[in-house]
Amino acid sequence: MRFRGRDYDGSGVCVAVIDSGVNRDDSRLAHAEIEGWSLSLDATGHARVEADNSDPNGHGTEIAAALHHRAPGARILAIRVADSEFHTSAELIAAGVESACREGARIINVSIGADAPGRARVLQECCARVRDLGAVVIGAAHPEGRASFPADLPHALGVLSHPDCKQRIYHLPEHRFPSTGFAHLSGAFVAPGWSQAATDQDSTYLGSGIATAELSAHLACIAQFQPDDGVERWIATLHHVALVPDPEFGYA
Repeated sequence: MRFRGRDYDGSGVCVAVIDSGVNRDDSRLAHAEIEGWSLSLDATGHARVEADNSDPNGHGTEIAAALHHRAPGARILAIRVADSEFHTSAELIAAGVESACREGARIINVSIGADAPGRARVLQECCARVRDLGAVVIGAAHPEGRASFPADLPHALGVLSHPDCKQRIYHLPEHRFPSTGFAHLSGAFVAPGWSQAATDQDSTYLGSGIATAELSAHLACIAQFQPDDGVERWIATLHHVALVPDPEFGYA
C-alpha cells in the first residue's frame, strides 16, 4: 500500500484470520509468516484447542492469500473454526476472535459469519471486549444485504464487495447512506472481492470474504505507518483514505 509517498507492507503487524484454516503449501503463501491452531467445541460447550490448523475447505487459504498479497510483511495468525463443509457457530467464531486477541492480534479478519439474530449477542459481547482491549474485528457483510454477524455489529467493521470495485477502498458513510434506506449497508466499507491468481485474467470474483481480507491488509499497512497509535486512530485514517462511491458513477 502506498501512502504519503511511501510503500507499506504491514511489517510488524499481526493479523488473525478466523476461518477454515490455511494450506501452508499454497504457492501464494510461500513467503508468508503463518502461525495458528484450530478450535472446536466439546460436549460441554467449551473450546478445545488443537495444533493442526490445516485447511480442509480452501476458503481460509484464499483469505490468507488475499491478505498476504496486499500486506506481505504482516504476520498471519490462522485460527480454524470451520470444518470441511464450512460449518461453524457463533460460539466458535467468538472463541477464535478472543484467542487471537489474547495472542496479540490487533486486526482480526472474520470472512465468515452467522446470520441468526439470536446468536448475535455472543459475537456482540466478544467484539466489544476485544475493541476495549485495542483490537478490531473486520467482518464480511452478506452479499445480498441481509444481516450478518459480526459484520453488522457496532464494534466491528463490515465489508462489502462489488465486481466493479477492483482497486480502491470505499466507505458508505451513514450521513450519505442512512440505515433507513440502506439498512445493513450503511456505514460499511466496500473493497475488491477478486481472488489472487497468477494473472488478472485468471482472477475470479469471490465476493465479500476476499474484500474483508483486502480491508484487513489496508488496515495492517496503516498500523505499520502509525505504530504508536491505537486501533481507533488506524480506523480514522482508514476512513480518511477511503473514497465515497457516487451512485451515478459507481466504483470506477
